[in-house]
Amino acid sequence: GLAGWVAALALTIWNSELARILTAALAIGSLAFVAYLVILQLFVIDAICLWCVAYAVTVVVSLVTAVLALVRTR
Repeated sequence: GLAGWVAALALTIWNSELARILTAALAIGSLAFVAYLVILQLFVIDAICLWCVAYAVTVVVSLVTAVLALVRTR
């Protein structure tokens, strides 16, 4: 988690077309992992972690932001 956010920050500071593509790819990968964790919470553990849900929301917001930044620059 922390390494992903540090990488996203570094890519945001880099601010190039490639950096925006890599940020979107990182956000898509993060969303896939978060979806896996949510599925585990719902169907295996049978418990919902409020902190995990909050993190999932931030990942979705980061994906939307990364895709919008990528689309707006094209």
